[in-house]
Amino acid sequence: MQTDRVWAMAFVLSCSSINSYAQQDNRKTELDLYAAGTDVRNVSDRRLDAIHSLGKFADKASSDLLLKIAVDPQVASDSRVAAVTELDTRKDSYISAELSRLLQPHIYPALRSAVATSLSQRHCDTTCAKNVLHYLERMFHGEPNGDEMLEQNEVSEQLAKTDPVQSKLTTDQLLAARSQTADSLNQVLRSNPVSTRQALEQIYGIGSWHPSRFGLRTIAVLGLTEECSELSRPKLDGMLDPGTREELLRTRASLCAGGVPKQ
Repeated sequence: MQTDRVWAMAFVLSCSSINSYAQQDNRKTELDLYAAGTDVRNVSDRRLDAIHSLGKFADKASSDLLLKIAVDPQVASDSRVAAVTELDTRKDSYISAELSRLLQPHIYPALRSAVATSLSQRHCDTTCAKNVLHYLERMFHGEPNGDEMLEQNEVSEQLAKTDPVQSKLTTDQLLAARSQTADSLNQVLRSNPVSTRQALEQIYGIGSWHPSRFGLRTIAVLGLTEECSELSRPKLDGMLDPGTREELLRTRASLCAGGVPKQ
């Protein structure tokens, strides 16, 4: 099929090694720019140009190809980031759910950041909101991102002793990047209140007699004052363990006054 041939070419361009290739599809002639094998630029430039060329086409087939590049762990990292960026202006509803799956601590920071930026420009459905919350929950429980983990291993600890100034600078940069991504994702949740509410109810027990601590913290962070009536139910305090009750009291104090939102 024509689409399969286009994908095959786009995929080859996205891999770390690129050989000469012949013309595959007349409709996407830009992808044929390097078929002659005479381009002297490096492999990365050739891959990124091909992805940018694919992004010029607004049809669903092109969106699907870009999405395949973005989510494929075998594709070069810069190509995956470029594919996410090319998807920014595409409003197909399924894209958000697929991109949000990339919000994982082991995914490298440039790709996580690109996904957060892309999600901020599109509707985030309930599946998307669940994936966003899942990542934020892992951060809430103290799980380090992969790049942060590298700074905490034995080799990094030894390097920190020899250059503590650089080590602190690196740590500060990682923390800033972590905070920036979290802020972007929290804004995605605020911009999609229906999806966020559904995810908080279905996964984190908000509205039930057993809300999770993370769910309660998220309500406070997002400023969801509409939850005050649920948070202020008379019997709720007595249903919770001490740690969750403390989180409930903090959330209630920050948002509510007498069971209604603070003015």
